[in-house]
Amino acid sequence: MSCIKIDKAITEKLGGYFSKEDGYGMLFFDPANDCSISISVRDEKDNIIFFKPISKEAIKENNIIIAYDIDWDINASEITEALDVMRVFDAAKKASEIFGISEAQYVNMHTAERHDAIYVALHHSPGMGDDFFDLPSAILIPEEVWIEGADDNDVITDWLSNEYGFCINGYKLSADI
Repeated sequence: MSCIKIDKAITEKLGGYFSKEDGYGMLFFDPANDCSISISVRDEKDNIIFFKPISKEAIKENNIIIAYDIDWDINASEITEALDVMRVFDAAKKASEIFGISEAQYVNMHTAERHDAIYVALHHSPGMGDDFFDLPSAILIPEEVWIEGADDNDVITDWLSNEYGFCINGYKLSADI
């Protein structure tokens, strides 16, 4: 399941409401479960104040396009470069969280050993690169982007790549469900 933070206008467009000015909406999208969709409104303390399932038809009627199952093109060298410029203890913590390498082990490795460990981890679980860079698996495509790219998915692909700084191998669109 993917969660996408949405603004007040889109939340209200889908039938959500805000009891105060503070807070935000969340769109929950589950392509594995027949693309079920729901929204919630949360207050500034992250308490749910409203929750509602939404039909696929409501998403289409309101011209909301979601890119999901995004396959980011992350390679091990991008990760190792990012780790190499971090302080060693910060890099060890991040490597431990994402790749399961103990902090103590990471700190005591030579650079080449660290790189090899990252290459092996990424080879066995390619999605770890997405986690390392906190890349989303689903994104609400801004209206101006999908209108421009209505007949050309390259416009959406270019927007995703420019917005997040990584190339895209592929994705699906909610308009196709």
